[in-house]
Amino acid sequence: MRHHGLRLARLEHIRDSLANIVAHERTDEQQIYKAIAATLGGDDPLGAMSRTHQEIFHLAQVFERLIANIPPEGADGEDLVDLRRTLYALHTVVRLNIAQEEQLYVSLDREAPSAAL
Repeated sequence: MRHHGLRLARLEHIRDSLANIVAHERTDEQQIYKAIAATLGGDDPLGAMSRTHQEIFHLAQVFERLIANIPPEGADGEDLVDLRRTLYALHTVVRLNIAQEEQLYVSLDREAPSAAL
């Protein structure tokens, strides 16, 4: 039973960390991306990045639902597989989003000096 309590505490810690990530990405989406998109112009210059945010939001909800559905006696093997699968997917999408943002910011930084000329 003690093992179940430690595992649940870890899952709750991960859930709290995910809530922070989701809050950060929502701020990016609602504030920073809007300002950058206005600067870049075009139909949807940050569409791919917004899509990765939507996937992060979706996977965070899936993780939350999985935790909520863990029975009082603890997660079984199938629950753990689903939790791991969701966390691996989240890890991949967050890394993709970070790479996209780094590429965008480097690109914007390169364009900034030429725009001042």
